[in-house]
Amino acid sequence: MTQKGSPHRPLQALATTALVLVLKASVAAPAEALPRTVILLRHGDKVAAGDGNYNLSVDGFLRSITLARLIPACFGPPTQIRTFFLNPESSKNARSYQSAVPLGVATGVNISIAQSSRDNSFLDGQEILSQPTYEGGTVVLFWEHRRMPELARGLGWASMKPIGATEFGQIFVLR
Repeated sequence: MTQKGSPHRPLQALATTALVLVLKASVAAPAEALPRTVILLRHGDKVAAGDGNYNLSVDGFLRSITLARLIPACFGPPTQIRTFFLNPESSKNARSYQSAVPLGVATGVNISIAQSSRDNSFLDGQEILSQPTYEGGTVVLFWEHRRMPELARGLGWASMKPIGATEFGQIFVLR
């Protein structure tokens, strides 16, 4: 399988080169109802910026399919899947939700959209650490790159560097 406008890459090569794993252990948390593992990801690759298209690119979609196999194989099935804000009228930020769909389908876990994350991703992180719903589970978060450091701070990780506009392959695992 090849993609129009991209170098000819087999799907398997794309799957093996699209991911970088970054581990952060023993995150200090401000609450008691802690998830066992939080997996934080940026949404998948996008189509050309500035054209009003908020959908995943082919590479982004293929990455999301790969993640739907990789995450359960490496960390077990998630108990919660949550995504960054999605504007229901314009579809702005649809990529976070679209990136989560293959994992939700593969595992049977419903996807929740953090509608308040646009205004305060820090509080979303705090909520995940304090709500009994998340306790002891594996939470997978698909987020918008500019808000990931804010979300990470809410999860107790103060040192996350900003994510670049073209960085799509990192997986952050907080235990």
